Amino acid sequence: MAVLAAIAAFFTGAVNVTPTNIITESTSTIAISDSRTYSSTHYGFSFKYPSTIAMSDTGSKFSLSHSVPFVHPDPCNMKDYTVLNDLTDFSLSGEIKDGNAETVLMNDNYYGLEFDTNNKPILDNNDILKKLDNKNISGYVFSMGVEGCGADVYYISLNQNRTLILTKSWVGEFSEVNGDHKKFKNLGGVILPEQSMSYMNDILGSIKLSPVTSPSPSLPTQSPTSCTPNWKCGWGECNGGYQAMIAVDSNNCGVPHNGAPLACPAMVKMCL
Repeated sequence: MAVLAAIAAFFTGAVNVTPTNIITESTSTIAISDSRTYSSTHYGFSFKYPSTIAMSDTGSKFSLSHSVPFVHPDPCNMKDYTVLNDLTDFSLSGEIKDGNAETVLMNDNYYGLEFDTNNKPILDNNDILKKLDNKNISGYVFSMGVEGCGADVYYISLNQNRTLILTKSWVGEFSEVNGDHKKFKNLGGVILPEQSMSYMNDILGSIKLSPVTSPSPSLPTQSPTSCTPNWKCGWGECNGGYQAMIAVDSNNCGVPHNGAPLACPAMVKMCL
């Protein structure tokens, strides 16, 4: 069945949504001498990350990554043949959005997620959405992808009604579906899946919220308008290299799709 799914994805350019092993409870174990600290006074949060991971920061967005040189075909591009010069074994991107975690999650309009009358996500019998269980932070983690290609997206509530979104990409090269996964894991200097999960656990466990001590930049928001939504199935925003099939309002009324009578295929595709 996995082979048939991969063949179908090759021709359609999209894959079905399935859950992965995700981290919902964490404690920090990074030694002080082995870590660095990322801190944002604009948005009031900080966290530790391993010193072996490279950090790139542009203000409201940042990324953490690690890779080793190794030329190989991209295992997650199921439509076109592309060659990668490096194996990226750890990739975590972050951005800030206005609104609490529930609101931002609902506005992202993931197919298959349901919300109650208080706009709280319904977690019963939902394998693709989990609630974070951490004494320092609150929020949710949404998992999307298949065959080892996809991402876990963490929605973490910050102060001043804002949300930190962390997108942890899966490593398709390490998936057992990939016939060369043992070869990739034996490369010198790679971060293996167990160590990658440990790093993510440490990052989540070290997140601390703090008062905003400098002017907080304004973030793009949509102002409510008096118009009638016209819901159609389409691709959502590019998030961590992937797009999910969601209900899209062609009239751009700024109203979140929540319970409207429209079912879209549970599909994900790669994006830039």
